Amino acid sequence: MENKKKIIIISGVVVALLIVIIACIFIFKDDAHTLPNVEKKQTLEEILTESGKDYYENSYYEGNADIISVFKDSGISLDITSLTVINPLSEEAKKEFDERKCSYDDSQIIFYPVDPFKKTDYEIKVELVCEK
Repeated sequence: MENKKKIIIISGVVVALLIVIIACIFIFKDDAHTLPNVEKKQTLEEILTESGKDYYENSYYEGNADIISVFKDSGISLDITSLTVINPLSEEAKKEFDERKCSYDDSQIIFYPVDPFKKTDYEIKVELVCEK
């Protein structure tokens, strides 16, 4: 009789632990990006935005600072083919680009300079032309 009580108690504890573990999985599943030491995978758009920022701030702006304001309405377009010559994409980004069947020539990053037209005064827009 004593062994049956122990088995019942141990079984109850195991079931309770499983319920707690399953509940924690569901609770924290969508909030994984907020937990420390958990890296969030960047989207293709985020990768291209970072790459575009690097290009604009460290290459384009330096040689064209005096005429930037002219493009405040129309923007400055850069196709992805040209961007990759200057700043190659990561293998992960290339793979996603190819999986989504995006066009390197038709997809683009557009920079919209804003007043006071300093190095970091711009908005950036990524336009992907993809089959998927």
